[in-house]
Amino acid sequence: MTLLDGLILEAGGRRKLDRSALWRAFRAAHPIEATSGEARERLVVRLSALAAEGRLVLPAPTGAGWDRSARPPLPEWVRLPSPPETPIELDLLTVPWAPELGFVPSLGRIDRPADLLALQAFFASGGRTRPIVPMRERSVQLFGDEKRLERLLYTSIFGEGRLDLAKLRCFAMAPPLVYEDGPLGSHGRPVLVIENHHTWWSFCSWNARVGDYAAVVYGAGGGFGRDAVAFVAERCRVLDAPHVGYFGDLDRDGLVIPWRAATSFAPAHGLRILPEARWYRLLLRRADDVLLPTGTAQPEEGLDWLPEGLRGPVREHFRAGRRIPQELVGSEQLAGEERSVEDVF
Repeated sequence: MTLLDGLILEAGGRRKLDRSALWRAFRAAHPIEATSGEARERLVVRLSALAAEGRLVLPAPTGAGWDRSARPPLPEWVRLPSPPETPIELDLLTVPWAPELGFVPSLGRIDRPADLLALQAFFASGGRTRPIVPMRERSVQLFGDEKRLERLLYTSIFGEGRLDLAKLRCFAMAPPLVYEDGPLGSHGRPVLVIENHHTWWSFCSWNARVGDYAAVVYGAGGGFGRDAVAFVAERCRVLDAPHVGYFGDLDRDGLVIPWRAATSFAPAHGLRILPEARWYRLLLRRADDVLLPTGTAQPEEGLDWLPEGLRGPVREHFRAGRRIPQELVGSEQLAGEERSVEDVF
């Protein structure tokens, strides 16, 4: 391990290190030199060389940022450039990795060794006993970048037998979705997720009068993914909702989004996400009243998520190149819609 590696390890995502951190990094990287009678001089020489290479910044020579109690003067602090400006060559086999990072030597080449050194510093500085916090708070502490940890989740550092968020004493927090609880008496009924925000407003206004749903949630289109499902699952728990009904556009994305949520994300929460057949039936009836543009045939991916009785009519529209926007079911249609007890087409 070089002195620069030791400094980055000490920094743990910060850029400025004080004099005590310089000594610790020096002792870790060069234990023999650090205990010699010339330790101070050798540390200054190495720091000066790194500064000359642009790897770190020293205080102004004539300023107050130097300890002049002995010779040569020793900087009171150094500042590291941001990680992209600091290419690091790190031999993964030479670092005494924390047990949580024992898998690192098997990774081979790492594009950003500074990430690993920041993680190593976390464990070395008592990270195992830190409070459990939201992921972005931990990320900014580790890397100076609140979103860096989210990106690392999809790299070889994370996975079975490797790192996980629990070891870093943090958790992924679902972004809060816009929702409106139903009126008094709707507790225990399903929660409805609406794909688009204009339709969401209309359904909220209607549900405030009729109370068919315990809550109406804006699914934010393609944003209805893993974290959003976790948020809805928690809302269902609070409202004692038996399941989630989903209503969106009848097009490829409008079906794949809820199908993916229902099959990939919902089971982990014991949650059922079902197509709200009542509204899809009305949407199909409305499509017969409006001249919809036609074009290239719609992919039929996700079509099997719909109830069997709805698939044939939707398939006909898709093969004719028509998509059916859910806005066809809006405030005016809801005002005249009587509740139906039938859930099949």
